[in-house]
Amino acid sequence: MYEPEENRALYKGLPLRPPLPTPDETRTRKEEDAVKMATLYGGREKNEIRLVMVGKTGSGKSATGNTIMEKANYFESTISAGSVTRYCERAECKQAERKVIVVDTPGLFDTNIPSDEVSEEITRCINMSIPGPHAFLLVMPITRFTSEEFDSFNRLFELFGDGMGRFACIVFTRLDDLERGKKSIEKYIETAPQLKNFIQRCKGRYIAFDNTAPEKKKKVQVKHFIELVDKIIKENGGNYYTNELYREAEATLQRKVKELEEEKAQQKRKEIELIQSKFKHEIDSMREENKKLSEQVSSNKEHQKQVQRERENADQQILKMKEKIK
Repeated sequence: MYEPEENRALYKGLPLRPPLPTPDETRTRKEEDAVKMATLYGGREKNEIRLVMVGKTGSGKSATGNTIMEKANYFESTISAGSVTRYCERAECKQAERKVIVVDTPGLFDTNIPSDEVSEEITRCINMSIPGPHAFLLVMPITRFTSEEFDSFNRLFELFGDGMGRFACIVFTRLDDLERGKKSIEKYIETAPQLKNFIQRCKGRYIAFDNTAPEKKKKVQVKHFIELVDKIIKENGGNYYTNELYREAEATLQRKVKELEEEKAQQKRKEIELIQSKFKHEIDSMREENKKLSEQVSSNKEHQKQVQRERENADQQILKMKEKIK
């Protein structure tokens, strides 16, 4: 698996991944399962799970992170019009004797963060889950799925690339709102065709959290969640999202932006040419009209001169006749 040089530098001095144990007939079934899990996971520790949470401000990322961590205030979580998480935050915990790394990202889709800073934070969040996250948690509250949410999810796939769907699952928050209305998550999804499309892009994976539930219920939610992440890791053969994949996605996005800019420039040139052609036709018509008017004016002047000459001749004739009468 490719690992950027700068990533390796962050872990300089740490022990390398230990060699995998060889099968042994004396091992118990539990021990053999542990060996298989160590083989499956690409982390620096056995059974390590690395997660990155992404989503809009107020989606419940931090609260979900606290539920997974089983700590109420590890990530700052509050109701706010602005993003509480301004930069990526990293946390670790143990779940069923397994190391779980959770990276909380800022609200990348609705804050006034410059695009270069967004790219920097994305790289940073991947580095904080080095050598790369096993799963992206696309966090969104159970509310009406609007065009704004649609645009946010589209931007997410633009930033990380379509390949991110292999490592992603949608995490719904505010499950308690559905439960109070005695409505299932499946029925909620059926009401939003665009949401169903995004779930398909995430290979049909989703889960719902009630981050206000009692601790016992939270533990059950986390257990089901870990099982879902295990499924993601298994389906990807233990691979994970890397900086290399992000750079490929970024290059693809830059290429699309360049193509779009060229397309807009070409369209602009066509519009200018059309305007120029239109004005040229109008200018040519005006010139022809001016020419006709000039000819007409010239003709009128010649006519006036002719009338003047005839009038002068008539005056001379009158004078001659008066002379004869005298």
